Amino acid sequence: MHAGAYFLAGCLFVVAFGGSGHRIFLPALIALFLLGIIFEVVQLRLPRRTFNPIDIAANGIGLIAFYGCYSLNRIKSKATIPKSSRNSAETLEDGRKIR
Repeated sequence: MHAGAYFLAGCLFVVAFGGSGHRIFLPALIALFLLGIIFEVVQLRLPRRTFNPIDIAANGIGLIAFYGCYSLNRIKSKATIPKSSRNSAETLEDGRKIR
């Protein structure tokens, strides 16, 4: 459950920031992991809640799985786009060029 939730959190980060969030991508995932640790530590003081280090590990596994999938997808998308068309403009049917 924790791994899936943190995988989804990584997906939501990409949806929210897209390509513009690339510079802060890894620091944001680390911050998310640290936030998960804080949540677990807070549970030490809450009634009917328990601290479980396995939950922290599951959070990390979810983020690592997301980062792996994201990285593979970026590598795959760069490999499928020919170098000549990465920065060139495309021409529409009416002759207009778009980027």
